Amino acid sequence: HDELQSVFKQHSIFNPRNTTPNTKAGMDFYVSDKTTLGFVFTGSYNRGNQVRDVAAIATKPSGVTDSVISALNTEQSGQDRNGINFNYSHKYDSLGRELSFDLDHIRYKNSTDQTFGNEIFNSQLGTTIRQDLVASLPSKIAVYSAKGDYEHPLKGKAKLSAGLKTSFVNTDNIADYFIQKNDQLITDNEKTNHFRYKENINAAYVNFNKECKRFSIQAGLRIEQTNMEGHQLGNAIRSDSTFSLHYTNLFPTLYLSYKLDS
Repeated sequence: HDELQSVFKQHSIFNPRNTTPNTKAGMDFYVSDKTTLGFVFTGSYNRGNQVRDVAAIATKPSGVTDSVISALNTEQSGQDRNGINFNYSHKYDSLGRELSFDLDHIRYKNSTDQTFGNEIFNSQLGTTIRQDLVASLPSKIAVYSAKGDYEHPLKGKAKLSAGLKTSFVNTDNIADYFIQKNDQLITDNEKTNHFRYKENINAAYVNFNKECKRFSIQAGLRIEQTNMEGHQLGNAIRSDSTFSLHYTNLFPTLYLSYKLDS
């Protein structure tokens, strides 16, 4: 049968603090009875800090202390999100013909600074090992999109709609790790990482729906063309690497429904 080899006891104290103010503002301009222009701004700003104090003891089954581990980790973070939307709509008549456009830009900016201080005391050898690690983890994401939609009513409770959309996403993620020795920071290339990514999606759709007494039908087709590029930056021990993908997909849809009663 298996015998107990060691006992590990750990005591941890986490003390997180966060503040997240939010903002939102918008305005609509009624150019005419049929045309409206508008914009909306949203923002979120998170600031946080956390202290993690960890103490652990490893003992033999007899109760004799084998090693003592203490760690003090700190983290300061900031997460900003800003978004702005411009929109336009125009109603051609009272029958339901309508054209609309939307422009959107969303920006994310994250920053995280961490310190890891670890100390391991071996009671059998009487030696102490000290490890100090510093990390900087900034990242940025920018999203741009534009879309247009048109709705056209048809005779017999039917409607045709169509639209176009294009979007761009750019991301830049950095993870810099340093080993701290004698007040000097030495780059830890095993953990350090820098990745950039770009994505572009172009889409178009057409949709038809019709009601006939208790039956209703909806059919549509959407086409998406996707372009992706990734770049993994290298360092002193890791070489650069890149990839790119380009493909087109079709998404047909068909819905049928029947109302059992009125």
